[in-house]
Amino acid sequence: MAQLPYNIAHDYMGPRFVIGIDYGTTFTGVAWILTTGSTPKPEDINVVTNWPPGKQELKTPSEISYTGHGGPQWGYNIGDNAHVIRWSKMKLEKPSKREAIETLRQALEPAPQVAFDPRRASRNQVQGHLTKTPADILTDYLKQVAEVVRQDIKNKRDEEVLKRFPIDLVITHPAQWDLRARNTTFRAASKAFISVFEIDDLPPSYIRLATEPEACAQYTMSNTDIDNLRRDDCFIVVDAGGGTVDLVSYKVDAVNPSFRPIMVTDVSSGRYGSTNIDRYFLEIFLRQRLGNQEYGKLLALGTERGGDSGGRHTTLRRGEKVMFDRFQPIKHAFTDRPRNRDSQIPHPIDLPDGIGEHNDPSHGIIDGRLVITDDDLKEMFDDAVEGTLNLIDQQITLISSKRLNVKVVRVDDPLPAVAKGAVLMGLGVHCEKPPPNSRAPYHIGIVLAERFAGYAHEEWQRYEDSLDGVSRAKDHIKWVVAKGDLVTPHEQIAKKVKIVHKITTRGKKAGRVRVILSSHEETGDDMNQLHRLSDIHDVTRETIHLDYDLGRIPDVGRRNCCKRINDRQTGQEYDKVEMHLEVTVSLAGDISLDLRAGATEDHYGHPNLQGYQLAYWAKPRIQ
Repeated sequence: MAQLPYNIAHDYMGPRFVIGIDYGTTFTGVAWILTTGSTPKPEDINVVTNWPPGKQELKTPSEISYTGHGGPQWGYNIGDNAHVIRWSKMKLEKPSKREAIETLRQALEPAPQVAFDPRRASRNQVQGHLTKTPADILTDYLKQVAEVVRQDIKNKRDEEVLKRFPIDLVITHPAQWDLRARNTTFRAASKAFISVFEIDDLPPSYIRLATEPEACAQYTMSNTDIDNLRRDDCFIVVDAGGGTVDLVSYKVDAVNPSFRPIMVTDVSSGRYGSTNIDRYFLEIFLRQRLGNQEYGKLLALGTERGGDSGGRHTTLRRGEKVMFDRFQPIKHAFTDRPRNRDSQIPHPIDLPDGIGEHNDPSHGIIDGRLVITDDDLKEMFDDAVEGTLNLIDQQITLISSKRLNVKVVRVDDPLPAVAKGAVLMGLGVHCEKPPPNSRAPYHIGIVLAERFAGYAHEEWQRYEDSLDGVSRAKDHIKWVVAKGDLVTPHEQIAKKVKIVHKITTRGKKAGRVRVILSSHEETGDDMNQLHRLSDIHDVTRETIHLDYDLGRIPDVGRRNCCKRINDRQTGQEYDKVEMHLEVTVSLAGDISLDLRAGATEDHYGHPNLQGYQLAYWAKPRIQ
């Protein structure tokens, strides 16, 4: 294969590792390369294929279990009796209100196990995942993946090179993914790989984000016989993953002296991945064929070993896992092209002991086996296939409207395409490198007097507000930025926080807002548990005092942010002052705090960009 053009960016200072991480809903793949300064070739890219416990595969399942002792089981290394957490990627986006309520219900379902008898956890009667957030689970999983990647590099290169050369990470994500999901994935992947590879101790390294369809496209273009493509030809890249199907169309802008494609449509995406088929099989097909009684027995298998709730996570119980694993080869082999269309090829699955003991041919249960036909499989595939075809039709329509023609392009090894494409993007092959991202250098919180709540505050924090008579908690920290949060060249962190202070009509108009910067090593979720000022040690804490004086505000401005209150309960008269603090973290790690008088929004819900500036503070990142 011909060598590919290599755009050497200004940050290239010699050999460096580039690791592409394709964390998928159902499977995860990783590829890597050690650059030498010469033009790289696609075949130089290494794909991790040796997964515990000795599985030679291009990808490993995106699954983890906390059942048993000795640390989590993950990937192919999960036992049959374990509670398996899967499809965690689909829990990362901000949920709709309905999804949030359902997640809350699921989280509360096992609460009695955790809250009322902690000893059960030590006896392995409470599953470890019940105390884990989706971010915790993703970090735990990716740490295991990172260990395997490190070992793969050590097996193929001198171990010393890991201590000498910088390591760039390219993390892929779906085309349409919200900031919350990207931030969680970025935090988990960077924390896992930085910890395992000790990246902080290496020369400057970069963490980049790339969309899955773009990474897939880069590898497709580098691994395809481009002699069949001419200038102005178009092709559609379809990345059919476990959770989403992403598509993007390209036009060949030049062939000689180097192949150069350009994107001609926006990326289109839909949730038509293979999890749709799996859910149909597990939740609809099995219930219909087994009947409610036998299906209930299937779900109950293994529950004598502990609670059967997944909490907020998607889990498979023992019976589901057995059936799921036996179904996968049938799903992967299905083509919907039988040799004789009048025939129905049976696909029998052995049922677990005690399930389907009585023959029921009308439901496909014969001699302890469940028979699946091609028609059954077609019904399972229909929604995913139809949804994908509709997305392809949309792309073809967009291309046709530009009076361009489409050619079919298919790679020979599609499974590692996204991970290898991520490496190519990190190298700048056929494209500009994705811009490097940075991490917020501190946890940033604001000290506020919140309304007292027994479940959230200590009794010593309680005091009664003399102006409105409300019980409040002193020294409470509201965290607004977590150390390690994603900062991109296009999206700096900018958080607005509403602050309300009360001042007596005859008292001073001056006040103070305290902001905490902490270098504490806890994650963002753990920091939410440290919401008292005393929880943060002085050695990791810097306190910023933003002093303000409302007396300096012109009368017109003061009327816009102050409201006179005559409290009937306490008999007090005071001014209720509404302010907002904007916390900003730049790509370079610079932090600014801008305290302004007035609401964060106007009466119509639009951002209030005016507001009288009361205090300002800035901190450049210490290099």
